[in-house]
Amino acid sequence: MKENKSGGNLRFWLKAGLIVLLAAGAYLIGASYLRQFVSLADVQDYIASYGPLAPLVFIAIYAFAPLFPASAMTVLSGVLFGPFWGLLYSWIGACLSMTYPFWLTRFLGQKPFEKLLSRSGGLEDRVERFQCNVEKQGWKFVAFCRLMPILSFTMLNYLFGLTRISFRSYFLASMVFIIPGTAVYAYAGFAGREATAGASGLYLKLSLAVVALALLALLPRLIRLIRKDKGDTGCDTKNNDKQ
Repeated sequence: MKENKSGGNLRFWLKAGLIVLLAAGAYLIGASYLRQFVSLADVQDYIASYGPLAPLVFIAIYAFAPLFPASAMTVLSGVLFGPFWGLLYSWIGACLSMTYPFWLTRFLGQKPFEKLLSRSGGLEDRVERFQCNVEKQGWKFVAFCRLMPILSFTMLNYLFGLTRISFRSYFLASMVFIIPGTAVYAYAGFAGREATAGASGLYLKLSLAVVALALLALLPRLIRLIRKDKGDTGCDTKNNDKQ
């Protein structure tokens, strides 16, 4: 038994060491870029400088160099490419960025993360409740989370890897239900660009952007009300522990 435990620990530390090396490399690369890209305006100029290749550069930065929040990058897509192409390029980048964090946590397994969470106080209960909701609702809970802009897009990619949901269900639900938020942020970026340029029909475009952002902000509350009406209150880890 001891040999098995030591072997398991060795495998874990080898995996953890590999992740640390990859993370350190990503950080060094990111730090070197940050010296050049002090702000999103710098990122915008850098991407635009690639001309016809700008969409590919944008997608690569969005997917593999998450130096800025996903929402900020999506707004930038609207500034650079307009509402339609901005939506498309952001959607592709987001779909790519949803894959490797999920498999990273699956690669390490649940036990290392459970050990870390056990030392983090209330965070452990929240993650347990999150896992319980995924167990009960499957892809529907993935859709719910993707429609709620108050939840961190990047953090969700890791958290879903800690659950038993299949990658297929996770990925298909995610790629469909990120579209509304992506479309709204891309259009907001486009409307901001038009406002700066003083384009025609400015008030209509700005009004549409404000309404879309307001609806997106109200969406989580609406979804919660619908779930309550259906009697779906989610998981309560405290109650589950008592049963």
